[in-house]
Amino acid sequence: MDGALDQMAKQESVVKKQLMMGVIVGSLLMGTAAGAGAGDLNKQIAQREWQGAGVGGVLGGIVGGPPGIIIGLAGGALFGRGEALEDAVQQAQVETKQYQESLAELKLAQRQLENQIERYREIRANRLQAMVDGFSLNIHFRTKSAMLEQRYQQQLDRLADSLRAFPELNIHIDAFADVRGQSGFNHQLTEQRALVVQRQLAARGINGARIHRVPHGEAAADYLPQDPEGMGFDRRVLLYFTLGDV
Repeated sequence: MDGALDQMAKQESVVKKQLMMGVIVGSLLMGTAAGAGAGDLNKQIAQREWQGAGVGGVLGGIVGGPPGIIIGLAGGALFGRGEALEDAVQQAQVETKQYQESLAELKLAQRQLENQIERYREIRANRLQAMVDGFSLNIHFRTKSAMLEQRYQQQLDRLADSLRAFPELNIHIDAFADVRGQSGFNHQLTEQRALVVQRQLAARGINGARIHRVPHGEAAADYLPQDPEGMGFDRRVLLYFTLGDV
């Protein structure tokens, strides 16, 4: 009876020693892993290996003593590495899906922006052509005068806004006089009228290189001296636009 009790006591002592050894080794390994951090995949794998080895070492120590610790360490490390790789794959799949969704949203936004740009270009081209085909402005002057009347200031303001929006437009200023007076005087007068209008546009920020002045004198007059009201239409500056080289 006493011999049996002694044998049981010895076995209990061996089990306790194996358990303590496994716990100590496992604790050391898991403590090392905890300090390693998880900054990247290699660190995460190493951490899982150490943690797996620690758990395996504890279990191996309980079951098989020192040999069990070695086997448990190896098996636990392999298991931990597999878990880390599986986690990394899952994380990569999540990030890939998020990237694909973001990329799809960006492509959609790009297509929408391209459509808006194309629409803007189409509208702008139509307005530009309309200004070339359908716009002209007549500015009338009093007899023998090159002074611009106040009522044309607002029209020139709006015109300058359009010209700044369409810098490719060429601006033509053709100046005319009625049939009264000498040809030399009328030519000089129409040159002054054209220059006054050009200076008004320059004061509004329009580059003079875009402007082309042509004084016609009385050469293009339509009304005779017997029609004083009609001659008022001859005393004018005509503005119109063209595209391309002049």
